Amino acid sequence: MPHAVGTFQVTSDQIKIVCDDDFGRYYRWLFHRAHHYTIKLQPPKHRSHINVILPKIHKVICDNYLHLNGKRVRFQYDVEGNYGGFTKGFVNFWLDVCCRFGENILHENGFHKERNFSMLHLTVGNSKNLK
Repeated sequence: MPHAVGTFQVTSDQIKIVCDDDFGRYYRWLFHRAHHYTIKLQPPKHRSHINVILPKIHKVICDNYLHLNGKRVRFQYDVEGNYGGFTKGFVNFWLDVCCRFGENILHENGFHKERNFSMLHLTVGNSKNLK
């Protein structure tokens, strides 16, 4: 699995690792090309990112991690992308990732990895609002 680096970002409504815009742009282009230029993707609303904690779901207070804001975080990612969401009328595209830093935060808050499934994924793009 290749390595990449993102920036840890903490807000009141999420803890995430944000990736460089070129990273997302490249994988959206690969997806578009692999599907014979028939499915176009746009960047996610919050740029290409790895959600670590979403307080609405995880019930975790993000302020406990403000001191880590801006930290550069290394992660590994699977180049075989995943996509889904057709039943909702749009396509989501993501890459599975391994990020010890992010997984440690999940473990600290009582969330544990089950079997061989990745706990985290990198959202690369979607086709919401595209005509």
